[in-house]
Amino acid sequence: MFKSYKDIFNQRGVYYHQAMVKYPLARAEEFNNIIRLSDLQNNQIICDVPSGGCYISNFIQQNLKIISIETSSEFIKDSQNTANNTI
Repeated sequence: MFKSYKDIFNQRGVYYHQAMVKYPLARAEEFNNIIRLSDLQNNQIICDVPSGGCYISNFIQQNLKIISIETSSEFIKDSQNTANNTI
């Protein structure tokens, strides 16, 4: 049995990431709802925890600085730093 988020996604992260790459809109409603509720504004700095594969950044339209924090080494391997996203 897994003891923590980190343990779960170190084991399953690669499969989760493959699914998100294959079906990038699978969690669109979830991401769009949290973005709407957050009332994001340009030039804000936000923190995405746990960030998984930094998937929410694909749904953010505002010009933001995103700091992504992830404890699973499997997700970190597949994540990339971008102009607005620091992992």
